[in-house]
Amino acid sequence: MDHVFRISRLMRLYYRHGGCQSETQRVFAEWPAAVRSAMAKEGRLSKDDWPFLAHYDGPDKWTVVSLLRIVWKTAQGVCEARYKDLHYADTTAEFMAELVSHAERGDDRAVVKLKRENTMLLLKGRTGVEHRVEWAPGGPFYGFWNVVRMLIIWGAPRDDAN
Repeated sequence: MDHVFRISRLMRLYYRHGGCQSETQRVFAEWPAAVRSAMAKEGRLSKDDWPFLAHYDGPDKWTVVSLLRIVWKTAQGVCEARYKDLHYADTTAEFMAELVSHAERGDDRAVVKLKRENTMLLLKGRTGVEHRVEWAPGGPFYGFWNVVRMLIIWGAPRDDAN
């Protein structure tokens, strides 16, 4: 599969699951040149990474999704995770505990509100390391989550012996 086809497929997945273009998230190439350049420089992104989607909350808080890895910056600095090193992506345990608590009480409004407000994705590495990555809440979060899950599947080590 070529890179352009993969990106178009991932963007369809992003939009299908609620992703949208807004002030804080959009196609990487559509960010102003200064923003793209700063994220690329700090995240050590090259054209070989094929960055295609980004969430930007300012120069100190952003996330870039590329075909090879996900790169993000927080107050703790710049981090990255290669999809081939990740086992899965999911919501955090804290989010799930709160969600279950509301659901068990039959508080459907709180469940819906909580789902709309979630911004934190947990990336679990094959070696047990965990990363937390933020994205915009609501539909964009669920689009982002599905894109990352697909990239992890595509990046999974394969047993070529068979």
